[in-house]
Formats: sequence, structure tokens, C-alpha cells
Amino acid sequence: KIYQTLTDGFSVHLDSFPEIPESFRDDELLEQVKLVRSVIYLARSIRSKNNVKNRQPLTKLGVAISDPAGVPVIEAFRDIIAEELNVKQVEVLESVDSVAEVKYAPNFNEIRDRYPQRVPEIIKAIKSNKFALTANGAELEINGSKETFDAEIILVTYNAKAGQHVASEKGIVVSLDLTITDELRDEGFARDIVRSIQDARRKMNCAITDRITLSVSGDYPQAWAEYICNETLSSLGEIAAPDTEYDIDYEDGRKAHISLKK
Repeated sequence: KIYQTLTDGFSVHLDSFPEIPESFRDDELLEQVKLVRSVIYLARSIRSKNNVKNRQPLTKLGVAISDPAGVPVIEAFRDIIAEELNVKQVEVLESVDSVAEVKYAPNFNEIRDRYPQRVPEIIKAIKSNKFALTANGAELEINGSKETFDAEIILVTYNAKAGQHVASEKGIVVSLDLTITDELRDEGFARDIVRSIQDARRKMNCAITDRITLSVSGDYPQAWAEYICNETLSSLGEIAAPDTEYDIDYEDGRKAHISLKK
């Protein structure tokens, strides 16, 4: 009914998806977002591999990009990346050498597919370290002459240095600092408490604007009490007959008891 009143269409479910005018297309922005999403994906893969939840705040993310054009993109989207990954700082690394050891090897499948007649000499040049990766591809020295080949013939891997956690793909290397200080741990616990209270509000059928009374006891981060109240539209107070109550356990062994009243 609403759709028919606002438009001439019979049903929103039967209409075709509207075509986007070509003038709305921004290929440069699409490429920038693609890069940002790759950085976020790689950083989240580090969290997942090390069993660190996204609710746990971390100190720093380092990003190294082989293409210099990507540096201003990371700087422009720095705040969005930090928010998505729950990190305090996003740093553009001048070199990946500070966080990882770079290894180069022949990419045998690509060499065979792209240059089947020249496999032995290409492999020999790469293994002899007679190459350089440039903006135009892989420059190899073969029989005293320099030739340029597709960059894909060289397999680049990054081995994290001691204490570092890295992930990479297609010229992007990210390093995530997984050191969790007491302050970060407290913030992580506070975020867990907020999430649990938001879930409880939904189960209590609270409207978005409804304020509630909250009582928290146990070993919880009291310095974050104001943050918890602001995020959950609640006020701390004594509750004689709570509408709901439950315990929340944090991964470091601490436990808090939550009581809520509409």
C-alpha cells in the first residue's frame, strides 16, 4: 500500500531493480573501496587465526602497500579502517621489512602457463636472484640482458618476524599488534557487557528510546561504567525485583552479574 501510494508501481516485489545512471559511477572510488576492504579482510583473518574477537580493542594496525598510489587511500580511509577493525591506530608502513621477512620464489605454474618455451632460464634467473620487481612487471637478467616479464611469475611470501602477526595478498601486507594491555582488556570486557545488555533489551521488548535501570556487581571494569550506561540507555541503581538478570563470564576469568529493570 505504501509503495503504491508513493509510486506508480503495482508491487515493489515485482519491479526490476532500478538501473544506476552511468553518471553515478565512480571507478576511482570503487578501486579505493576495494583496497580498503582487502586491508580489513586481511586484518580480520589475523584476528580469526589467533582467536581474538573483533570486540577486543587492539592498539595498532600496520599497512604496507607495494603500489604508492594506495598510500593516500589508506590515509583517507584511516578512521573507517580503525573503526571496522576496532584498533586505536592505523599506520602506513614505509617498508614491510620492520614486520616481516620477504621471500621470493619461482611461481612454476604461472611460468609454465605464460612462457612455456622459456621455463628453465626464467627459473634459473629467479633462483639466482637476478631480478627486480618494477611497476611494469618482473625484470629478469638472462644471458646478460634484462627482459621484462609478467610479475606473476615470481611468488612473494611474507614470514612474520618474532612477535609480529601478518597477512598479505596482491601487494598488500598488514601487521596487527595483538598485545592486549590491561586497559584494552577492560575495554573488551565492557564491550561484551554492552553487547549482552543490548541482547537483553531486545528480549525485554524495550523500544529504542526506552531507558532502563542497570545494576552490575562482580569483577567488572568500573572505569567503563559511564560508557556502558551511555551505550545501553541505562542508569546505575539498586534493583529489588529485576525484569531479568544473568551472569557474564569474560575470557580472562572475571565474572559480572547483570540486573535490568524497565
